[in-house]
Amino acid sequence: MYETRLAPTIYFPIMQDLKTKGATDYVAMPLPFSNGQNNILTLTSDHPKGFKTANLTLVKSAQTSIGVVMSIHQRCVFPTAGDDW
Repeated sequence: MYETRLAPTIYFPIMQDLKTKGATDYVAMPLPFSNGQNNILTLTSDHPKGFKTANLTLVKSAQTSIGVVMSIHQRCVFPTAGDDW
């Protein structure tokens, strides 16, 4: 998991854009799909103190469920010949 407070040092251009729009914190974490594909879940916060540990723990606990829902969504939006649907 990668987390950074959107402080004066900005590492990626998207972070400057997010900060300009009021974001105070940014986190990126792995999002495994049910087909074995690994993706990334990114979140931003506009709370003055950013994410609390409890916020990130909750997202981490739902990570597998989010991955399943997103993989189903991906198959519905971008079906391939190999899908069993």
